[in-house]
Amino acid sequence: AIVVGELYRHNGEWKFGATGSGFFGGLSALCQHYGIEVDDMTPPVEEKQEEIKPLVVTLKKKEAISIKKSEKVVATLEWDSRKDLDLYCFYVLNDGTEGKVYYRNKGNANQAPFITLDGDSLKAGKETIIVHDPSKINYVLFAAYSAISNGVGSFKSMKAKAIVDNQMGQQVTSPLFENNRFAYWVAIAKIDFTDSSNMSVSHVETYSRSGTENSPLLYKDGSFKMNVGPVEFK
Repeated sequence: AIVVGELYRHNGEWKFGATGSGFFGGLSALCQHYGIEVDDMTPPVEEKQEEIKPLVVTLKKKEAISIKKSEKVVATLEWDSRKDLDLYCFYVLNDGTEGKVYYRNKGNANQAPFITLDGDSLKAGKETIIVHDPSKINYVLFAAYSAISNGVGSFKSMKAKAIVDNQMGQQVTSPLFENNRFAYWVAIAKIDFTDSSNMSVSHVETYSRSGTENSPLLYKDGSFKMNVGPVEFK
């Protein structure tokens, strides 16, 4: 360190004296010499930031892909039809709690299940699920329900699809491939959050039995079954 100059008061006047003297021990020692307390001046080691590669992908039938596990995940059900579809998010929390978020139970962002539904569209368009804290969740299953009032018709013909976005530039679309005209339910995509760094998004296209309104159920181990849940009427 170098002392460049000193500003001091002498006989009631401020004076400046050029010094230009070296000081052994560096800036920390110089400050301490004048009674200044110095915190640790060791430069912090910068953590290497993980590079998140942008990704926009459409899954093939029964395909799965791993993307970065983020602090918030947004999933949408989109369709192109005047018929009313409903997005269901079945979940299993870290503590084993099972449940579902849907138009009659829109969830909670700040406490269990840490999942919310934006509302019931009642028309063509989309419905959105937000997973606010993936670290509290083990599995979610996204399914679509078509009310009896819609009559027969294929989910595929409605161009229904689930889109999962980790809000970090990675987006996964799970479309439908099968023509199933008589099912009221279809499970579309599942997310496995159990890894600490990544989450696995799977295409699971599975339909309910013809004419059956019983919903799917998601189990603690991440497996699911169709036609075993409660009957839905709308």
